[in-house]
Amino acid sequence: MFSNVSISGNVIEKFLSCSSTSKSVDLNKHFSALKVLPELLNNSYDAEQHFDFKKDAQGNRDPKNGINESIIIHRLFSALRIDGVVYRVKITIKENLIENKKTSHNYEVCEISLPNGQNAKSVDFPRNFGNEISITILLNNVEKSYENGEFI
Repeated sequence: MFSNVSISGNVIEKFLSCSSTSKSVDLNKHFSALKVLPELLNNSYDAEQHFDFKKDAQGNRDPKNGINESIIIHRLFSALRIDGVVYRVKITIKENLIENKKTSHNYEVCEISLPNGQNAKSVDFPRNFGNEISITILLNNVEKSYENGEFI
């Protein structure tokens, strides 16, 4: 689905920045996801899309600031098993409509909270990636990026 996404040196720097790594559960999980980012992209679910929101004077993006109609933001979700535990990986992609180009922008690795009190360790996954996990489990309790309290 997102196999033609560009992952440049600048993007790698963004992935390794404090603003990115602090959103992941820990550095080891964050770096584990970076190693397999192309596979995560290929096995992801494109759950949220919107035009790029402009920044305000403080550098915060908000729909009230207006939109950049040449860029669509995609929020992708995939699953990754690390040491027998399943994690949700949220990947942000910028799609530049003018240049017809998709660029990986950021990602974060979070624990998956399973419905009905299931434990992620007990779910049987034959592979490391998201094809075997249901969309319901993958997107459980995921809020929309700019709509607090609204779930995907």
